[in-house]
Amino acid sequence: MKEQLDILLSLQELDKAIDELEVKKAEIPVKLESYQLDLKLKQDGWQNSKKELENLQKEKKFCEIDLESKNTNLKKFQTQLYQVKSNKEYSAIQLEIQNTKLEVEENEEKILVKMLDEDNFKKKMLEKQNEVKEAEMVLEKTKKECDVELDKFQLELNAKLNEREVLSQSIDRKLLEVYDRIRKGKSGIAIVKIKDGTCGACYMTIRPQLLIEVTGNNKFVQCESCSRILHGYN
Repeated sequence: MKEQLDILLSLQELDKAIDELEVKKAEIPVKLESYQLDLKLKQDGWQNSKKELENLQKEKKFCEIDLESKNTNLKKFQTQLYQVKSNKEYSAIQLEIQNTKLEVEENEEKILVKMLDEDNFKKKMLEKQNEVKEAEMVLEKTKKECDVELDKFQLELNAKLNEREVLSQSIDRKLLEVYDRIRKGKSGIAIVKIKDGTCGACYMTIRPQLLIEVTGNNKFVQCESCSRILHGYN
Protein backbone atom coordinates (compact mmCIF):
# COMPACT_ATOMS: atom_id res chain seq x y z
CA MET A 1 0.00 0.00 0.00
CA LYS A 2 2.89 2.37 0.76
CA GLU A 3 4.11 2.05 -2.82
CA GLN A 4 0.60 2.75 -4.12
CA LEU A 5 0.30 5.85 -1.96
CA ASP A 6 3.67 7.06 -3.25
CA ILE A 7 2.44 6.68 -6.82
CA LEU A 8 -0.88 8.38 -6.02
CA LEU A 9 0.97 11.35 -4.52
CA SER A 10 3.07 11.60 -7.70
CA LEU A 11 -0.12 11.31 -9.75
CA GLN A 12 -1.75 14.11 -7.78
CA GLU A 13 1.23 16.41 -8.40
CA LEU A 14 1.01 15.52 -12.07
CA ASP A 15 -2.73 16.21 -12.11
CA LYS A 16 -2.11 19.61 -10.50
CA ALA A 17 0.29 20.46 -13.31
CA ILE A 18 -2.27 19.26 -15.88
CA ASP A 19 -4.98 21.41 -14.27
CA GLU A 20 -2.71 24.46 -14.35
CA LEU A 21 -2.02 23.93 -18.04
CA GLU A 22 -5.75 23.56 -18.73
CA VAL A 23 -6.39 26.85 -16.92
CA LYS A 24 -3.65 28.60 -18.92
CA LYS A 25 -5.15 27.24 -22.13
CA ALA A 26 -8.62 28.46 -21.15
CA GLU A 27 -7.26 31.93 -20.34
CA ILE A 28 -5.91 32.45 -23.85
CA PRO A 29 -9.32 32.87 -25.61
CA VAL A 30 -10.42 35.19 -22.78
CA LYS A 31 -7.30 37.30 -23.28
CA LEU A 32 -7.98 37.41 -27.02
CA GLU A 33 -11.62 38.37 -26.48
CA SER A 34 -10.59 41.54 -24.65
CA TYR A 35 -8.57 42.69 -27.69
CA GLN A 36 -11.38 41.69 -30.05
CA LEU A 37 -13.84 43.69 -27.97
CA ASP A 38 -11.50 46.69 -27.98
CA LEU A 39 -11.30 46.52 -31.79
CA LYS A 40 -15.08 46.19 -32.13
CA LEU A 41 -15.67 49.23 -29.91
CA LYS A 42 -13.24 51.27 -32.00
CA GLN A 43 -14.84 50.04 -35.24
CA ASP A 44 -18.31 50.92 -33.92
CA GLY A 45 -17.03 54.35 -32.91
CA TRP A 46 -15.65 54.89 -36.40
CA GLN A 47 -18.90 53.71 -38.02
CA ASN A 48 -20.98 56.01 -35.79
CA SER A 49 -18.76 58.98 -36.66
CA LYS A 50 -19.07 58.07 -40.34
CA LYS A 51 -22.89 58.10 -40.11
CA GLU A 52 -22.83 61.44 -38.26
CA LEU A 53 -20.57 62.89 -40.95
CA GLU A 54 -22.89 61.61 -43.69
CA ASN A 55 -25.89 63.18 -41.94
CA LEU A 56 -24.01 66.46 -41.58
CA GLN A 57 -23.09 66.42 -45.28
CA LYS A 58 -26.75 65.77 -46.18
CA GLU A 59 -27.81 68.73 -44.03
CA LYS A 60 -25.17 70.92 -45.66
CA LYS A 61 -26.30 69.79 -49.12
CA PHE A 62 -29.91 70.61 -48.22
CA CYS A 63 -28.82 74.09 -47.08
CA GLU A 64 -26.87 74.60 -50.34
CA ILE A 65 -29.89 73.60 -52.43
CA ASP A 66 -32.10 75.89 -50.35
CA LEU A 67 -29.57 78.71 -50.74
CA GLU A 68 -29.49 78.25 -54.49
CA SER A 69 -33.28 78.37 -54.59
CA LYS A 70 -33.36 81.55 -52.50
CA ASN A 71 -30.72 83.21 -54.68
CA THR A 72 -32.80 82.33 -57.73
CA ASN A 73 -35.87 83.90 -56.08
CA LEU A 74 -33.81 86.94 -55.14
CA LYS A 75 -32.78 87.50 -58.76
CA LYS A 76 -36.38 87.03 -59.84
CA PHE A 77 -37.61 89.61 -57.33
CA GLN A 78 -34.87 92.05 -58.36
CA THR A 79 -35.91 91.69 -62.00
CA GLN A 80 -39.58 92.19 -61.12
CA LEU A 81 -38.67 95.33 -59.21
CA TYR A 82 -38.10 97.19 -62.48
CA GLN A 83 -41.30 95.88 -64.05
CA VAL A 84 -43.87 96.98 -61.48
CA LYS A 85 -46.26 99.82 -62.27
CA SER A 86 -47.39 100.86 -58.79
CA ASN A 87 -45.77 101.93 -55.56
CA LYS A 88 -47.70 99.26 -53.69
CA GLU A 89 -46.27 96.49 -55.88
CA TYR A 90 -42.83 98.08 -55.64
CA SER A 91 -42.95 98.09 -51.81
CA ALA A 92 -44.19 94.50 -51.69
CA ILE A 93 -41.34 93.27 -53.90
CA GLN A 94 -38.81 95.28 -51.87
CA LEU A 95 -40.07 93.53 -48.73
CA GLU A 96 -39.71 90.14 -50.46
CA ILE A 97 -36.16 91.07 -51.49
CA GLN A 98 -35.30 92.16 -47.95
CA ASN A 99 -36.70 88.96 -46.40
CA THR A 100 -35.02 86.76 -49.00
CA LYS A 101 -31.67 88.47 -48.40
CA LEU A 102 -32.00 87.71 -44.67
CA GLU A 103 -32.80 84.08 -45.45
CA VAL A 104 -29.80 83.92 -47.79
CA GLU A 105 -27.53 85.28 -45.04
CA GLU A 106 -28.91 82.79 -42.52
CA ASN A 107 -28.35 79.94 -44.94
CA GLU A 108 -24.81 81.08 -45.70
CA GLU A 109 -24.05 81.14 -41.98
CA LYS A 110 -25.53 77.65 -41.56
CA ILE A 111 -23.44 76.34 -44.43
CA LEU A 112 -20.30 77.92 -42.99
CA VAL A 113 -20.94 76.33 -39.58
CA LYS A 114 -21.60 72.96 -41.20
CA MET A 115 -18.41 73.25 -43.25
CA LEU A 116 -16.43 73.85 -40.06
CA ASP A 117 -18.23 70.95 -38.37
CA GLU A 118 -17.49 68.78 -41.39
CA ASP A 119 -13.76 69.58 -41.16
CA ASN A 120 -13.75 68.72 -37.45
CA PHE A 121 -15.62 65.48 -38.10
CA LYS A 122 -13.14 64.50 -40.83
CA LYS A 123 -10.27 65.04 -38.38
CA LYS A 124 -12.04 62.89 -35.79
CA MET A 125 -12.75 60.27 -38.45
CA LEU A 126 -9.07 60.13 -39.31
CA GLU A 127 -8.16 59.76 -35.62
CA LYS A 128 -10.71 56.98 -35.16
CA GLN A 129 -9.55 55.27 -38.35
CA ASN A 130 -5.98 55.30 -37.03
CA GLU A 131 -7.23 53.87 -33.72
CA VAL A 132 -8.96 51.05 -35.62
CA LYS A 133 -5.80 50.28 -37.61
CA GLU A 134 -3.72 50.27 -34.43
CA ALA A 135 -6.22 47.97 -32.67
CA GLU A 136 -6.17 45.64 -35.71
CA MET A 137 -2.37 45.43 -35.57
CA VAL A 138 -2.41 44.80 -31.81
CA LEU A 139 -5.05 42.08 -32.24
CA GLU A 140 -3.10 40.41 -35.05
CA LYS A 141 0.09 40.48 -32.98
CA THR A 142 -1.77 39.13 -29.94
CA LYS A 143 -3.32 36.34 -32.04
CA LYS A 144 0.13 35.20 -33.14
CA GLU A 145 1.42 35.33 -29.56
CA CYS A 146 -1.63 33.39 -28.35
CA ASP A 147 -1.18 30.76 -31.05
CA VAL A 148 2.42 30.26 -29.96
CA GLU A 149 1.38 30.03 -26.29
CA LEU A 150 -1.46 27.67 -27.11
CA ASP A 151 0.84 25.35 -29.07
CA LYS A 152 3.36 25.43 -26.22
CA PHE A 153 0.74 24.64 -23.57
CA GLN A 154 -0.78 21.90 -25.73
CA LEU A 155 2.60 20.22 -26.19
CA GLU A 156 3.24 20.37 -22.45
CA LEU A 157 -0.25 19.10 -21.75
CA ASN A 158 0.10 16.19 -24.17
CA ALA A 159 3.38 15.21 -22.51
CA LYS A 160 1.80 15.37 -19.04
CA LEU A 161 -1.23 13.36 -20.16
CA ASN A 162 1.03 10.69 -21.63
CA GLU A 163 3.01 10.64 -18.40
CA ARG A 164 -0.23 10.28 -16.45
CA GLU A 165 -1.34 7.39 -18.62
CA VAL A 166 1.91 5.54 -17.94
CA LEU A 167 1.81 6.31 -14.21
CA SER A 168 -1.84 5.21 -13.94
CA GLN A 169 -0.88 1.74 -15.15
CA SER A 170 1.05 1.24 -11.88
CA ILE A 171 -1.97 1.93 -9.66
CA ASP A 172 -4.60 -0.54 -8.56
CA ARG A 173 -7.64 0.02 -10.76
CA LYS A 174 -10.14 0.32 -7.88
CA LEU A 175 -7.83 2.63 -5.97
CA LEU A 176 -7.44 4.80 -9.07
CA GLU A 177 -11.22 4.98 -9.49
CA VAL A 178 -11.59 6.13 -5.88
CA TYR A 179 -8.84 8.71 -6.36
CA ASP A 180 -10.39 10.06 -9.56
CA ARG A 181 -13.86 10.25 -8.01
CA ILE A 182 -12.62 12.12 -4.93
CA ARG A 183 -10.48 14.44 -7.02
CA LYS A 184 -13.43 15.47 -9.22
CA GLY A 185 -15.57 16.25 -6.19
CA LYS A 186 -12.88 17.96 -4.09
CA SER A 187 -11.38 20.62 -6.35
CA GLY A 188 -8.57 18.39 -7.56
CA ILE A 189 -7.24 17.42 -4.11
CA ALA A 190 -7.80 13.73 -3.35
CA ILE A 191 -4.85 12.97 -1.03
CA VAL A 192 -3.91 15.09 2.00
CA LYS A 193 -1.41 14.87 4.83
CA ILE A 194 -2.52 14.60 8.45
CA LYS A 195 -1.68 17.68 10.56
CA ASP A 196 -1.57 17.45 14.35
CA GLY A 197 -3.99 14.54 14.33
CA THR A 198 -6.44 16.20 11.92
CA CYS A 199 -7.27 15.91 8.23
CA GLY A 200 -5.12 18.36 6.28
CA ALA A 201 -8.12 19.42 4.19
CA CYS A 202 -11.21 19.62 6.41
CA TYR A 203 -9.34 19.66 9.77
CA MET A 204 -11.61 17.02 11.29
CA THR A 205 -9.93 15.17 14.16
CA ILE A 206 -8.91 11.64 13.19
CA ARG A 207 -9.76 8.76 15.53
CA PRO A 208 -6.68 7.28 17.30
CA GLN A 209 -6.98 3.90 15.55
CA LEU A 210 -7.20 5.51 12.13
CA LEU A 211 -4.33 7.81 13.05
CA ILE A 212 -2.09 4.83 13.74
CA GLU A 213 -3.03 3.28 10.40
CA VAL A 214 -2.43 6.53 8.51
CA THR A 215 0.93 7.17 10.19
CA GLY A 216 2.17 3.75 9.13
CA ASN A 217 1.19 4.45 5.51
CA ASN A 218 0.52 0.74 5.17
CA LYS A 219 -3.22 0.95 4.76
CA PHE A 220 -5.61 2.83 2.51
CA VAL A 221 -7.44 5.26 4.84
CA GLN A 222 -10.02 7.92 4.00
CA CYS A 223 -11.09 10.85 6.15
CA GLU A 224 -14.41 10.04 7.79
CA SER A 225 -15.56 13.61 7.17
CA CYS A 226 -14.43 14.67 3.67
CA SER A 227 -13.53 11.21 2.27
CA ARG A 228 -10.12 12.31 1.06
CA ILE A 229 -7.28 9.77 1.16
CA LEU A 230 -4.95 10.40 4.10
CA HIS A 231 -1.18 9.93 4.34
CA GLY A 232 1.35 10.45 7.12
CA TYR A 233 4.46 11.38 5.17
CA ASN A 234 6.58 14.24 6.47
